[in-house]
Amino acid sequence: MSLKIYNTLTREKQEFVPIEPGYVGMYVCGPTVYGDVHLGNCRTFISFDIIYRHLKYLGYKVRYVRNITDAGHLEGDRGRRTQRHLGRLLPQAGGDRRFRRGAGSAATAS
Repeated sequence: MSLKIYNTLTREKQEFVPIEPGYVGMYVCGPTVYGDVHLGNCRTFISFDIIYRHLKYLGYKVRYVRNITDAGHLEGDRGRRTQRHLGRLLPQAGGDRRFRRGAGSAATAS
C-alpha cells in the first residue's frame, strides 16, 4: 500500500518517498501557550495524530516531535503564571529527558 500526497507546487498527487527508506521524521508545531486549549489546537493534534498512525500502519518507523511555543512572556503577569504552570507540568511528564534525547535528529526515526 502506498501513500500519495498533494504537492502544492506541481499541483499533482505524488507518491510519498521518505528520505531514509523505512523511517519518517515528523516535526509539528504544537500549541503556543498563551491561554487555554481551543478547537484550533485540537484540529492540529488530531490531524497529525492520524497521519502518524497511518504511517505506522504502512510499516514506517516514525519519530514524531511536537514543540511547545511559550509566548506567555509577551503577555506580562499572565505569561509568568503560564511559565510557572508549565514548569510544574513538564518535568513530571518527562518532557526534558524525552526531548533532549532526540534533539538535533528529528529527521530520523527512534
